[in-house]
Amino acid sequence: MIRQGYLQETKRIRLDRAAHRPQGLAAFIGRITGIELITKKVHQYRDKTRYDAFLAQKRELTERQRLETSALARRLELETLTMHRRIRALELVEQRELRSLETALLKEHRIEERKRTRREPSPVEPSRTHMDLFNEAAKSPSI
Repeated sequence: MIRQGYLQETKRIRLDRAAHRPQGLAAFIGRITGIELITKKVHQYRDKTRYDAFLAQKRELTERQRLETSALARRLELETLTMHRRIRALELVEQRELRSLETALLKEHRIEERKRTRREPSPVEPSRTHMDLFNEAAKSPSI
């Protein structure tokens, strides 16, 4: 697109120059006095300046596209890592939920087993703390 614009501009300028080129006596006087040579050098300078601007614009576009490509590649890489992290988190949640379900089913199975055998769980004696042991030792007669 940039190249096409440059080529169209160059063609337009060449056609304009050809249309306004001196003819007859004016062309002869221009050659003799050196004005044609000066005009030719000015045109060459302008053409070179326009071509250098075209190359600079082309390099700038190439660099901008390279930066955008690398930014998009980095963004894709980060999104891929995020996706893998989320998948791993979902797998961990699924494992935890599965263990919870298995525990609940086992508990339910044991309750049903107790009801079927008409067996009640034995009462659990509360564990004795250090303070209880100390109090008992204080109440016992000393030797």
